[in-house]
Amino acid sequence: MRNGDGVRRRGVWGRARGSPSVRNGAPVRVVLHERERPGEVTLSGAGALACDGRPSALRTQGGEVVLRHAGDHVQVEAPGGAEQDSPLRCRAVRVAAPTVSWAEGPCRGRAALSLRVGGLQRCHEGTLEVRAQDGALRLVLALPLERYVASVLVSEAGDAPPEALAAQAVVSRSWALAHRGRHGDADACDL
Repeated sequence: MRNGDGVRRRGVWGRARGSPSVRNGAPVRVVLHERERPGEVTLSGAGALACDGRPSALRTQGGEVVLRHAGDHVQVEAPGGAEQDSPLRCRAVRVAAPTVSWAEGPCRGRAALSLRVGGLQRCHEGTLEVRAQDGALRLVLALPLERYVASVLVSEAGDAPPEALAAQAVVSRSWALAHRGRHGDADACDL
């Protein structure tokens, strides 16, 4: 792109559009609860769960899975009558959102993970990766770019006029693409 004085400039959108991560549809990776540095997280509605890259046979009757910081591992438990001999110990846990929408509860009408940290409960669509890091759990959510943009609009723009929503969408999309890898293994955080 050239400005009025003939100097070639690469804007945020031009640079991002041509990058391999955009062409290949790489997800946006968002660090969740970075400020809280949780030692324990409760998941409801979890889809497939993998421990260190291997699918887990963990099945729950109550639908909840508890992830706890345990040194350099994540301990995975399914309280309430789960078919589990002992807690799983994993270096990395990957949890996919369910494929079926919730009939009731906090994520009603959505195929989403319900994530509870302390008293805060949120619904997230995408794949959650959990690792033990620096004395806490590091939660990274991977989701498609347009799903990320929609989430930002809901949380930051709310019921703004359509023109404002369109402008916020352009800014959010451009920012996410221009700041890939800003948080090490993630692109953004949910502060």
